[in-house]
Amino acid sequence: MRNAFKNNQSIIFLALIAMLAAVPGLIYGFAGHDSFIHALWAKRFSALLAGGEIYPRFDPEVFLGNGSYAFFFYPPLTIYINSAFSFLGSESNYFMPVINTSMILAILTAIATSYFWLRNYEMKVRLLGVALYIFFPPFLAFYAYISTGVGMVWAYAFAPLLLMGIVRIIENRRYGFALYTFAQTLIILTNIPATIIYLPIATIYGFYCANKKSHYAKLIFSSLLSLIICAVYILPMIFLKDLMNLHSHWDTVIGFKYQEHFVNFSSFIDSKAPYFLIIVLTYVLTVGLVLFLLKKLGAGLGKKSIFSIVIIISILFLSCSLSSFLWEQISILQIIQFPFRFMLATPLFLVPIIAKYVEQDVKERIMQVSAIIIIPAIILAIFVAYISSNKIQHIPSGIKAYFTNNIEYYPHYTPKKDDLYKYFFITPLDELKKNRKVEIMDGAMAGIKNLTWQPREITAEISAESGAKIWFRRFYIDGWQAEIDGERVLLEKDDFNNMIVSTEKDYKNSILKISLPPYWHERLGAWLSAFGMLILIASLICSKFRRNN
Repeated sequence: MRNAFKNNQSIIFLALIAMLAAVPGLIYGFAGHDSFIHALWAKRFSALLAGGEIYPRFDPEVFLGNGSYAFFFYPPLTIYINSAFSFLGSESNYFMPVINTSMILAILTAIATSYFWLRNYEMKVRLLGVALYIFFPPFLAFYAYISTGVGMVWAYAFAPLLLMGIVRIIENRRYGFALYTFAQTLIILTNIPATIIYLPIATIYGFYCANKKSHYAKLIFSSLLSLIICAVYILPMIFLKDLMNLHSHWDTVIGFKYQEHFVNFSSFIDSKAPYFLIIVLTYVLTVGLVLFLLKKLGAGLGKKSIFSIVIIISILFLSCSLSSFLWEQISILQIIQFPFRFMLATPLFLVPIIAKYVEQDVKERIMQVSAIIIIPAIILAIFVAYISSNKIQHIPSGIKAYFTNNIEYYPHYTPKKDDLYKYFFITPLDELKKNRKVEIMDGAMAGIKNLTWQPREITAEISAESGAKIWFRRFYIDGWQAEIDGERVLLEKDDFNNMIVSTEKDYKNSILKISLPPYWHERLGAWLSAFGMLILIASLICSKFRRNN
C-alpha cells in the first residue's frame, strides 16, 4: 500500500488539487453574475453552428429579434469550447451545465499546463508549483465563483504555455517557436483583457531572458505570426462599426460604434484619467516586480529576502483578491477588472522563482512555501462555501430566479416577467413568434410566401406591384443588399433601422433575396488566418526535419 502511494503520489496530489479547486463548482455550480450571459451565448452560438455557420457572426434572434452581429463582445474560442457541451443544456436548466462543464475543464487544463510547464523540476517542487499556480492568488474565488469569467479562467489555463514556449526558444529546443505562437494565439482568441495583460508582459520577460539576436527575432516573429493567425477575429473587431444595442429602456434602440466602445474606450470619456491611471499603474507594478525579482535573483539576493518578498506580495494580492475596496477608492467608476486581472499575471512569474528557491533545499523550504498555498486555499474554501451557501437559497427556483432576486448588479433595470432573456440580448423563440417579422406596408399590393430566415440571408417568393414596400424586422447595417430574380432592388431602412424593400416594377412568383455578404475585412481576415496557419505548420515540419538531421 505504501509503495503504491509512493508510485502514484503525483497523481494523488494532482487529484487533490483538482478536488479542492473544482468540488465547490461540482456541488453548487458556477453561478456568478456573468454565467447566464455566457450560457445564452453558448446556446445561440451552438444553434448557429448546427445550422451550418462555421464562424457564427450574425444572430437573427438577438436584440428582440432584430438580429445583429452578436459575438464580437468576446473572442470566439471560449464560446466554441462552451458550444461543444451544448448537448448538456436545455430550456429547463438554462444551459448552466454547459458553463459548469467548461469551467471544470478549464480548471483541469490549468492544472495540466502548469504541471508540464514545471516538468524540469523534481516531482515535489513541480507539484508545489502547480498548487501555487492554482491557489495563489485565489483567482478561482473571483473569476470562477463570483463572476464566472469563463474566458479569463481559460486564458489563465493557457498562460503557462507562454513561458514554456519562451524557455524552449531561449534554450534552442524543438518546437519553441511553434509553442510560443500557439500560446499567444490561444490567449488572443480567448480573452481581450488577458491579451492586454499576458502578451506584453511575456514579451518583456522573453526579451529579458534572451541573449542572442536569433532569440529576439523568434520572439518578435512569433508575436506577429500569432496576430496574423488571429486576423479572422481581429480585423472585423477593428473595422466593424455598426452594432445595435438596447440601452436602459426596452422601447429605445440605440446604435453605437463598436470600434469606439471597445477599442477607444469612449464610453469612459467622462473619467478616462482614473481608468487609464489604474491600467498604467498595474502595468508598471507588475512588470517592475517581475524584473526586480529576476535581477535580484541573478545578483545573488539572499534566500531569506526572496522569501520575505514573496510573503509580502502574497498578503498584498490576497487582500486585493478578496476585497475590491482599494480599487473602489481609486476609481470613481469602481472598475476593478484590470487590477484584478493583472494580479493573475503575478503567479506566472513568481512560481518559477519560488520553485528555484525551494529546489535548493527541498526538505527545509517546501513547508515554508506551502504556507503560501495553504493559507489562501483555506480562505478560498471558506469564502467559496460562504458565497455558495448564499446562492443556494435562490437556486431551487432556477438560475433565472437567482438573477431576478439579485438585480442590484443592474440598478437601472426593473425586471418584468420573461424580461431576463431580453436583458441578456436573447429573445426566446416563443417571443419571436409573437413579434412581427415581415409586413406589407401601405401602398401598392404585394404578397409574400415561403419566407426563410437565415443569419445573413432572407429569401421569399413574392408577387408585387410597382411601388410596393415590404417591411422586414431585421436590423439594417451597411452591406445588406436586396435582389429580385437576380436583379438589385432598393433596400431602405426605417427610423428604427428595420429594412424596407421597394419595388420599381411588377413581379409575379419572383424570388426575393436579402443578403449580407462578408465584408472585405472578414474575407481578408480569413485568408490571413489561413496563411498564418500554413506558416505555423511549416515551422513545425522544419523543426522536426532539423531535429532528425
